[in-house]
Amino acid sequence: MSTNQLSTKIESAIDELKPQFHQDKGDITFKKFDPKTGIIEVILSGACVGCPATTMHLQEGVLKTLQREFREVKHIALAPETFISRG
Repeated sequence: MSTNQLSTKIESAIDELKPQFHQDKGDITFKKFDPKTGIIEVILSGACVGCPATTMHLQEGVLKTLQREFREVKHIALAPETFISRG
C-alpha cells in the first residue's frame, strides 16, 4: 500500500472517531502520517484544546484503535496548530 493510500485510510479511520470528540464539544482532524517514524499528527479543536483528558484519550483511545488496524502506526502527536486554535 502506498503512503498516500495509507494516509487516506488513517484519515478515514480518524473521521469515524469524530463523534466521540463531538460529544464533548471538540474535534479531531488528521494532518499527516510520517511512514518513516510511524507518527500520526492530528489537530484538536474546540473543548479538546487544553482538556486534561486529551493525552489519555489520544493514547488510550485513538492510538490503540488505529494500531489495531494499521501496524505502521507507532505514535500519535498533536500538531502545533492545536495550541494556537481554540475554535
